[in-house]
Amino acid sequence: DGSGLQRLAKGTSGNVLKQGTNHPEWGTISSDWVKINYTDSTSAVSSHEFQNVFDDSTYSAYKIFITSEIAGGGDQIYGYFMNGSTVLNNNNAYYKGGVVGYRQTDNSANTAGPNSDGDGRPSLDIGNWGQSDATGAVTFNSLEVWGPLATGRYRGIMSHYGQRDNSGTDFIVGGFAIYQYNENSTPVNGFRIDTNGTFERVTFALYGIKK
Repeated sequence: DGSGLQRLAKGTSGNVLKQGTNHPEWGTISSDWVKINYTDSTSAVSSHEFQNVFDDSTYSAYKIFITSEIAGGGDQIYGYFMNGSTVLNNNNAYYKGGVVGYRQTDNSANTAGPNSDGDGRPSLDIGNWGQSDATGAVTFNSLEVWGPLATGRYRGIMSHYGQRDNSGTDFIVGGFAIYQYNENSTPVNGFRIDTNGTFERVTFALYGIKK
């Protein structure tokens, strides 16, 4: 304190030690990245809903990370925007374009190319193109969403996708897609992940990027 040594009392749970104006002090860390929701579910269900999780008054954009494992062959994975408890799947408002890359079981058939499957559709293809429908296949997704609550303009979604087959083969798929949600009169404040079968596990993490 300028004349002698002083003891800094212990901080509270969650505090970190920071340098103040003239002395060290306890405090908290502020970040422009905020974890809004984290769910790790092993329930045998066909869907997971995350209602009212977007807040455009605080955040300018969002990042979603999804890891999912399906329980049976023939199952696909889909995503939907939500407005409250309403699933926005009643029109062909989702458009997409992108590219997909494959590595097949013979260790040599690495390919990449566009897909013309981009006309209006009722959902986001979380599995993207080329998804394996083998039991136990695991998909990894990251999605970026901008301004979902805004009306009068189209919302954008960027999707990065990867998958590995759980059968011990060399089947790997990776994709990149950009979606446009063309229904611009309805605010979007939630998200749903769905399958036509059953999830063995879903890990969902949503982060907001502050304005």
